[in-house]
Amino acid sequence: RTADPGNGQYRLNTVRRARFDWDGRMYNLSASMGLVFVDQTMDTVDNVMQFADEACYTAKDAGRNRLQEYELGDATMMRRHGVMEWVTQLDKALEEDRLILNCQRIEPIVRGAARAESRTGEQHYEILLTMIDELGDTMPPTDFIIAAETYNRMTAIDRWVIERVFHWMSINRDKLDHFGGFSINVSGHSINDETFPDFVLEQFSKSQAPTSKVCFEITETAAIANLDNAVDFMNRMKIIGCQFSLDDFGTGLSSYSY
Repeated sequence: RTADPGNGQYRLNTVRRARFDWDGRMYNLSASMGLVFVDQTMDTVDNVMQFADEACYTAKDAGRNRLQEYELGDATMMRRHGVMEWVTQLDKALEEDRLILNCQRIEPIVRGAARAESRTGEQHYEILLTMIDELGDTMPPTDFIIAAETYNRMTAIDRWVIERVFHWMSINRDKLDHFGGFSINVSGHSINDETFPDFVLEQFSKSQAPTSKVCFEITETAAIANLDNAVDFMNRMKIIGCQFSLDDFGTGLSSYSY
């Protein structure tokens, strides 16, 4: 983070020219830099560092390897500032347990299948997440999910959801006999976390929730982007009886191959 455009550009070019050799391969370097003009209107150091941080992330969003100057009122900066505000609210909501789980019934589109489901009584539900703000109002999930994905909070959210759902299942076992199961979303961040499968297994052991009633839902793009990790996670969960579904199926170029 620098306050001199010329100096910042010089440093950026210096990084670009740098090369280093590792294990017989030559690597190029790049950097994303944020520039903030500091004057008498900057009342606190915290504001300066926040604006510099937003400029840095904007440089990354714009393609990386560039210098981005912070401009008050710029639409991109305002969006980035909004995302960072959501992260602060999300962290506080996690600490204060202000995330709320809802169930949405998964309905078949074929009428005959709907009648068959009603006879068996096995209804499947997807777990959906909302957040309650400090005033007690329900917040739309889109904004804080974008913030969570941008600032690496999704794994914490996924773990929070799994722990709460498994706990509910453990204390309501009498309601699960004629129940198809819950579909729980798992993010690409969690799929790429090597400790995540062990966490899920630990929660199953702790809660004794029935594995056959759990279906993990993974977006196709996340599964493809982390294919080895996704396959490993699926295999480990399949052994204990869990099911899987692919969300957004068909968005990839080779969906059926994957």
